[in-house]
Amino acid sequence: MSFQRLLRTLLRIIFSRFERVSSRVDPAEDISRFIFSKDHFKETVKVGAFMPKEGADISVYRTTSCTEEKIWWLGDWYVARPRVDHRPLLARGDLNASDFSAQDLVIRKHSTPHPRHANVVGWPNDKPTRKMKATALANLARLHVKPHL
Repeated sequence: MSFQRLLRTLLRIIFSRFERVSSRVDPAEDISRFIFSKDHFKETVKVGAFMPKEGADISVYRTTSCTEEKIWWLGDWYVARPRVDHRPLLARGDLNASDFSAQDLVIRKHSTPHPRHANVVGWPNDKPTRKMKATALANLARLHVKPHL
């Protein structure tokens, strides 16, 4: 890693803690769901990328006003790096916050591990209804395959 890239990463880590993100999620906000399984995308995002287990929420990042480079950095540093299974970040599905509320789901700010982190809550307990909502989200999601940065 070049010195310049290392310095940029270090500065991002330091200053990302001071980033201010509103508690209120605007319906027009961009929301990114990071994808770690090849089974969760091909030409489009598949249902599995948004399908939570029973009683669980899904983790997303609020990426409005972020550059592409920053979005991938957030995914690598705050989502992929701490994973116990060490799976690499492969892609992401982007939606608007309003797409979640249209499914009667709520995006709730959860600043750990980063101020842009949030959880999608309000998933029903029965699997067929969860799958129906996850399918609707997957159909609306814009797929971004991770470039080799």
